[in-house]
Amino acid sequence: MTIKYIILLLLLNLYYCHGLHNVKYVFAHYILGNTAGFTVDEFIEDMRAAQRAHIDAFVLDIAPNDINNAKSLSNFFKAAAEVGFKGFFSFDYNSDGIWSVSEVVDLISQYSGNTAYFHYLGRPLVSTFEGGPEESNWTCIKEKIKEIFFIPEWSDQGPAVATNNVADGALSWDAWPTGPTTMNTSNDKAYMTALGSKPYIMPVSPWFYSIISWNDYGESHYIGPLHSNEGLVAEYGGAPFDYAADMPHDGWRSILPYLIERYKMGVPPTITSDIVVVWYRKTPIVECNANGTVCNNPSYQEPFLPQECLQDKIFFQALLGSRATVNVSIGNFSKVFDVRKRGLYFNSLPFQGYFGEVEVSVWYGNLAGPKVSGPIISPSCENREFGNFNVWVGSSESSLSNSLTTLVGSITTSLLSPIATSTHSLRFPMVALLHDAFYEILYQILSNH
Repeated sequence: MTIKYIILLLLLNLYYCHGLHNVKYVFAHYILGNTAGFTVDEFIEDMRAAQRAHIDAFVLDIAPNDINNAKSLSNFFKAAAEVGFKGFFSFDYNSDGIWSVSEVVDLISQYSGNTAYFHYLGRPLVSTFEGGPEESNWTCIKEKIKEIFFIPEWSDQGPAVATNNVADGALSWDAWPTGPTTMNTSNDKAYMTALGSKPYIMPVSPWFYSIISWNDYGESHYIGPLHSNEGLVAEYGGAPFDYAADMPHDGWRSILPYLIERYKMGVPPTITSDIVVVWYRKTPIVECNANGTVCNNPSYQEPFLPQECLQDKIFFQALLGSRATVNVSIGNFSKVFDVRKRGLYFNSLPFQGYFGEVEVSVWYGNLAGPKVSGPIISPSCENREFGNFNVWVGSSESSLSNSLTTLVGSITTSLLSPIATSTHSLRFPMVALLHDAFYEILYQILSNH
């Protein structure tokens, strides 16, 4: 069987979709209710940012009874048509009531023929957030609109959704560990086994709360830009302070083009620039009032205290085209990480007991590469006595190692030209060995200058 995937960045909610066709997409979960103040221009800004990240479409989470739906959807599809982007509906049954059959049919009928509406295998793709108890409604909906390709998120059914005749596939929301444990893919494998040849959409999230998304500020796992006219957590969510304000997550998008192209191509793409991404909380866990915040949803999961499932660390990820070192500093304390291989590198540094400005920099010997300078880590609570469990994210990129790659390539090409008639089985291993050897020599030379 040929494997087909759709990655749904319900953000990087990234979703893998497995089935019969070798077609690969990346989507981002997008909460329409947070865009009530948007004009076409703000939608265009988000879409162009998504295109730069190599995201194919937004999954439009739509709540029933939202008076702004009509205006927001109209502006969204106008913007999408202008920039060549796409979206498809995810009917939210866990927000403000239940969608009626007629409302769903009317919206799909109105927009599924739009050139900016995403189609899968030539059919308009439709999803949900929850709504499993309303399964019979979808039997009626599919009788009225037979062409839709329906992949719901019905977590109450779990992998058993595979036996459901109304669903053409399944979407899971199981993207986070349920406490102080390491996340794994066992549940995803259960879905894929149960579904067989039906598509499966697998969620991946960059942060620790419970939904994946481009713009779910309330749950702190957004990867889209912050907008001044967007419904943020203090105004609409009733939080004691706006914990998304001045906490950008744009940096999480910077490595997405590499990851997405690697996923779509099946092999690592060429690294054209070095990138470093950094994220951390600005206050140690125990310094401030948690105000009742716990890990997990106590209504159906075992709750844990924040200090039981969060770590006081500076996390960083580096995409490097050559050997380098990464220097991480907090105030007057610093640590150097030696990265000996090209590619993607991840590590972290605990900050217990250290306070001050944060800097993460890449070095090729004594030559400086990308550098991120972040806000201070402090024992003081910025928001009265309350702690902010959201993270600040920053990123930087440089093309220096790409220049080194060009230099090394030209040297190895010159040295290998006399043996151009040698067999491929001999010549290509020599290229690899010489390439790595020259990087090591260059690194040592640069380290002494």
